[in-house]
Amino acid sequence: MKKTMACAVALLATMSFAAHAAPGPDTLRPYLDLGLSFVPQDHDERHADFGDGVFAGGGVPLNKWFAVEGDMFYDRWGRDSAPNNNHWKEYGAEGAGLLTLPIGHGWVPFLSAGVGVTKSRLSGNGDSVDMSYALGSGVFYLFGAYGRDWGLRFDARYRLTDLGDGIFGHGDINGAGNEDRIGEAVLRFGMVTLLGKRDEPAAAPPPPPPAPVVQDSDGDGVPDSIDQCPDTPKGVKVNNKGCPETAELGSPADTLAHYGPVYFGFNQSALQPSERAKVDAALKEIKGMKNPKIIIKLDGHTDSKGTSDYNQALGERRANVVKQYMLSKGVKASSIELNSYGESKPAATNDTEAGRAQNRRVEILVVED
Repeated sequence: MKKTMACAVALLATMSFAAHAAPGPDTLRPYLDLGLSFVPQDHDERHADFGDGVFAGGGVPLNKWFAVEGDMFYDRWGRDSAPNNNHWKEYGAEGAGLLTLPIGHGWVPFLSAGVGVTKSRLSGNGDSVDMSYALGSGVFYLFGAYGRDWGLRFDARYRLTDLGDGIFGHGDINGAGNEDRIGEAVLRFGMVTLLGKRDEPAAAPPPPPPAPVVQDSDGDGVPDSIDQCPDTPKGVKVNNKGCPETAELGSPADTLAHYGPVYFGFNQSALQPSERAKVDAALKEIKGMKNPKIIIKLDGHTDSKGTSDYNQALGERRANVVKQYMLSKGVKASSIELNSYGESKPAATNDTEAGRAQNRRVEILVVED
């Protein structure tokens, strides 16, 4: 009895430890268990009021819902009224199937059914090896501690032993009937250690990188990274390089190339940096023609705001600004011809600001003399 009490104290300490442990898995893994058993029933065959004992074994889950386990047990009863004050003892082994019902947070209730072999002995009065059967239910509580997963188990079962059936060649115990069956409740409480590693949930894949931000400063649909004309006025139709498509203005038949438009602000003739880049690109191609007979025609245009005379002069000033810039780049003055059409040849409607912005321009035409 002292040993049994010591085991009970150890299990109580385990319960206290489990109460402060970390969360464990929610389903079983292969396990080993060790614990105490208690038989609270009074039987004439046992000649005792109650019995106690120990069990040890292990189990293997087949999947989330089913497991099989096996254990060995030892139970004993006191000397209350046994013949010659002898102890009644049992040794046995049992295999069982478990229907497990995991409900989360480490709790795994179960139902069990098992069959085993039991050796019953009343010292000095014979022994018998017999079949035993058990049905029960219980619960596992799983938790983590010291880098491992553990558990507590409690189950209550009804065990039936065919005492003296002689299946294994033994007779019966003196003083007990040959066909006696002992049916009794058995309470069990034990400690469980889980084997192997916990199945951790797969880590979530990292979020995809954010889509790169495409800058399009002038809103013409061509990214700044490839836009050769990044300040095109809104509404102007552009090519795949972001530069305005050349307006069909009835260029002479001898036109070799047509560049631009080079745009200007309202009532302005200053050449903006972005428009200088257009002139530079045109000059690069013109110089590559290597034709001494070419003439560069600069046609100045305006929108319809203001008088026609004022616009005629404004168109000329715009063309002249482009000419002066070309001269600074090494173009001969004799190779440049100026024209101003004022507001007479609009490239777009003058009824909207977007249209008027397209009309404030200088067209660069290359003709052969």
